Amino acid sequence: YDLIENAVGEHKKGAIFLTGHVGNWQTSLALLEKLDKKLYIVMRPEDNPALIDSLNVTQRGGNVKIISPEQALGGAVEIVNALSQGGLVFMMGDRKYDFNTTEAVFLGDKAKFPHGAFRIAAAAGCPIVVWFSAKISERLYDISTGGVLNPRYEKGKEKGAQIKVWVQEFASLL
Repeated sequence: YDLIENAVGEHKKGAIFLTGHVGNWQTSLALLEKLDKKLYIVMRPEDNPALIDSLNVTQRGGNVKIISPEQALGGAVEIVNALSQGGLVFMMGDRKYDFNTTEAVFLGDKAKFPHGAFRIAAAAGCPIVVWFSAKISERLYDISTGGVLNPRYEKGKEKGAQIKVWVQEFASLL
C-alpha cells in the first residue's frame, strides 16, 4: 500500500494502474478507493453489462467512471483528462483488441501487447503502477504491485524502441 501511495502521491497528474487478465482485478477496486481519488476503468461496457452491476459503478458515489476504448482515439482524450485531474485510470495491458501493439517476449515466446498505456503515460508524465489481484483461497485475495514504471520519452531516441522496452518490462512482470 505504501508503494502505491508514494507513486500516486508524488504525481498530481494521477496514475495508470495496468493489469492483466490474471486473477480477479475487480476485487482490488475497494483498496484503490481508499486512496480517495476518482477512479476510471477503461473497458468495453457493452460486452458485459452484468459486470457493471457487479462493480456497483452507479452505487459508488460517482467516484468510479467507465471510459470506453471504442470512443474516438481509443478513449485517449478522456484518459488524459482524467489523469490531468489527478484520477487513477485502471486498464488492461494484455488484450490487444484492434489497438496498435508492440511485440514482447512472454512465457518464452513472442506476443503482442497494446502499447497505448505507455504512450499516454509518457505524454502525460504519470507513472504506471503494475497491479495484480490473485485468489489464493476460497475467501482471500492477494493484491500486489509488480512495480512502478515511469515511461518518459528521451530526446534523440526513436519512440518505438522506447515503447518496446516499457512493453517488455510489463510482459516480464506479467
